[in-house]
Amino acid sequence: MAGFNPNRKKKTYSFNRSQTSKGVATVVDSLYANTYSSAEYTVTSTIQGTNIREITKILMIHNGSGAGVTAANVIVISNLNTAGNTLVSWSAGTSGNIAQLQATTTNANTILRIKRDYMAI
Repeated sequence: MAGFNPNRKKKTYSFNRSQTSKGVATVVDSLYANTYSSAEYTVTSTIQGTNIREITKILMIHNGSGAGVTAANVIVISNLNTAGNTLVSWSAGTSGNIAQLQATTTNANTILRIKRDYMAI
């Protein structure tokens, strides 16, 4: 297969992150732009102490000077009316040679369980 490089590896990591403030974009993950070209995330968000949960698939890519993100397949489940709103909105940016995934939560005390896959350049 042309262009296939078996030495390029995908790196997978998982971690939890607690967001204590709402309405503020917070960096939840960073990757070196000179090492990785893109990242794929699966995030389960939960408001602490409730059964309100959301799962989101996120794709982030950068070109070395800017980054873009898309969130797809958002599923929310709860016994409370969330008025069709999601628990987290996602954005991306760069700082030097670092691409950053940012989360803005709509509720304080939101727990993010993040699985990420980095794709090497």
